[in-house]
Amino acid sequence: MNRKQANRGMWFETVISNINRVYKQKKIAIIDKVATPISYNTRTGKARYQEKSTVDFVGCNNKGKYIAFDTKEVKIKNLPLKNVSDHQVKYLTDTKRMGAEAFLLVLFRFNDTCFKLDIDQFNDFKKQHDRKSIPYEWFNENAEIVRSGNGVIFDYLTDVDHIVN
Repeated sequence: MNRKQANRGMWFETVISNINRVYKQKKIAIIDKVATPISYNTRTGKARYQEKSTVDFVGCNNKGKYIAFDTKEVKIKNLPLKNVSDHQVKYLTDTKRMGAEAFLLVLFRFNDTCFKLDIDQFNDFKKQHDRKSIPYEWFNENAEIVRSGNGVIFDYLTDVDHIVN
């Protein structure tokens, strides 16, 4: 994996981590970044992933609703389906079946628009369309645009079980 690919999405993850700190301070939710287990080879000085992580973030809102999501940042005008790993889709789908809020946060860098895509919508798109990517236009027509609010740039929890402030 080259350096450019390894850092893909790090800016967006950092922004979401900062938003999560605000949510925690305001007692809206406690959402934590899921650490990816890595091993470090002292001889070569290289690190590698030990196993696949589930998703980027998990937690719960102030009503006890479990929340799991992954962040995706793209510079182009579509989200390649290959950017969402099968194990991530499975984890999100399984948690959704258990009553959790499970979704993808997708940031299109060409215009800095963020969308919240429920995992069921993602799965439906894959079943109904013979495509390798989800176009920006589809997001614009079908997914929820994440706007600023609650003192954060991307207020992605505005509708999760009618959060109590």
